[in-house]
Amino acid sequence: MEAAGLHSPPGRIDRIGSDLTGGLLEYFTPLPLPVLLRACSSVEEFVCEENETHAYAPYIFIGCISIRNGAVSPNMAALHFDGMSGNLNLNSIASLISIAKRIDSRVTGLRSEIVFADSPIPSSARIIFSHPENVMGLLRSCISEECAECDSPPYVAACVTGFFLAYLHPFHDCNGRWMRVLLTAGFGGSKPSLDSAICSLFLYDWKSLLTQVIWRSSMRNGLAEYIDIALHFKKHMKNMGEDVISSAQELDLLALKLIPEDKTRMLALKKFYCEGGVKGGDFKAKYRECVEEFISSASREIPLFSGNNSINCDRAWRMLKMVSKKFTSKHMPMECAR
Repeated sequence: MEAAGLHSPPGRIDRIGSDLTGGLLEYFTPLPLPVLLRACSSVEEFVCEENETHAYAPYIFIGCISIRNGAVSPNMAALHFDGMSGNLNLNSIASLISIAKRIDSRVTGLRSEIVFADSPIPSSARIIFSHPENVMGLLRSCISEECAECDSPPYVAACVTGFFLAYLHPFHDCNGRWMRVLLTAGFGGSKPSLDSAICSLFLYDWKSLLTQVIWRSSMRNGLAEYIDIALHFKKHMKNMGEDVISSAQELDLLALKLIPEDKTRMLALKKFYCEGGVKGGDFKAKYRECVEEFISSASREIPLFSGNNSINCDRAWRMLKMVSKKFTSKHMPMECAR
């Protein structure tokens, strides 16, 4: 089995000839998920207190608000709640594809074409994701007994699984939304928890910074710095204060009360986002404070953001402005969001 470490590349570069030009294209292929999880098994993290593990609804509440227009996607909200409630089957390739189809009706199966980012042609792309021939085997590694037996800390496992799924990129579209639903559901050797909900939110709100800065560094230097930043985020989220934790738990109880498993679920979800508006507004305000503290702290303590890399900290502040609709929207309509 391939060796991996926190400070060694978490994948390999496959150089494969282009069918169109004959030139070599460089594909980044992540190592199998069990290999990456074992590499991170020694990382220490603080785990959520037992009496807080059920207060996940507010994080899903925030994570389903569109950055583009401040609206809530009812379909994504339902999927996240299904995942956190243990109602999604994560044990087969077919079931994982089925979840992607629920997110985007255009999905027909695993991709058979190459996919790349930030360029109209693959030869100049910032990243070409794993070759289609590798997708099935790597996805199988996620549901293997070997993966289930890995003993990585739950939040770290979720972060590593998020990186793996992002660069596996098994579908032509919807990969980010699909990955976050799986993380909320505890995919990849973890289980549904407050940790998995916080990780899903982190990967949503900080997608651009992750793909443009943090993960690009991880591809060369290993996952250590990425995990350090993610744990920094978790620390600030967990230090939100007892009043906010109480508000979170009230939202959670409201969700459990209003979202039964019957034909009225979508109506119940709408009611939840309506009735939870006041408590959700308090939670959003505190969440913004935590994000601001997170960026300020990272600029002092995280090498990737401090000193000569202060441009990355500037990017983080710009990202905070970009997601401001999530903080300033007083109403969270269930229409318009994808």
